[in-house]
Amino acid sequence: MRVLDPLVWDIISIGGLILGVLGSLYLSYDLFGREGGPLRWAVRVVTPSLISVAGLSVAGAALYFTYYGWNPRLLQGAALYAIAGLLIGVFNGLYIEPTPLAPGEGLRAVRNALVGGALAFWMGVAAAAILSLPYEALLLEGVVIGLIGAVAAGVWRVMNYNPSATPDRTPRFSTRGFVSGFLSALLLMFAFALITNLAAGTPLGRGALGATRAGALGAIAGGLTGGISQYVYWKALKLPSTYLGGIGGLFTLLGFAVQVVQPVLDAFQRLFQR
Repeated sequence: MRVLDPLVWDIISIGGLILGVLGSLYLSYDLFGREGGPLRWAVRVVTPSLISVAGLSVAGAALYFTYYGWNPRLLQGAALYAIAGLLIGVFNGLYIEPTPLAPGEGLRAVRNALVGGALAFWMGVAAAAILSLPYEALLLEGVVIGLIGAVAAGVWRVMNYNPSATPDRTPRFSTRGFVSGFLSALLLMFAFALITNLAAGTPLGRGALGATRAGALGAIAGGLTGGISQYVYWKALKLPSTYLGGIGGLFTLLGFAVQVVQPVLDAFQRLFQR
């Protein structure tokens, strides 16, 4: 007999695994990272993603709490919003650069749109799978989220370009980052929620109202995290590599601690049942 719902244990185990991977990444950067190397690129993508995932997952859990109270489904809401946060964070890591806009930005935007659309499609499919939507709704959600992601990725660099930002100086809060994060989270969460509500048989008016609420809450979190993610990433790269190694060690320990929660609780339960 388990103490918590099996879904909760699955999400906890996945979370522990992710923390372990992130810890290994930052530790590796401390040991082997170099200017322009693959580990630096990975840290560039992962750091803003962590910020966006954290902000939106809290928003998702808060929204589900208003519907279900303290319930394992809170983790489902956090996971759904985390997917939108992950997409926004990856776009921030891939497409925001302090280099000036060049004449070939149109071709670059097309390439970004193709990559971003493909990423968004599979994240939409993942969100639908978490909700156990039927195949038709799963495919529809993947296509709609993919289209939103393609458009967002195509204009992301231009929207977030700040002429005053340099490799040595970045504003603490980016208004452009706030706007891009706000709009992206709004559209993504509205689409997630509307398709989910319609697939569940909810009338269009009621489903759209619920989707608007979901999108509005996601937009606030997406805007705030989008506004600070560039500065946090810039600040992280300015830290001595040993600091990032320390962060990596902390993530690794947290991942280990999360992974052992279930075995320890199961052992105690069997002990006291004797």
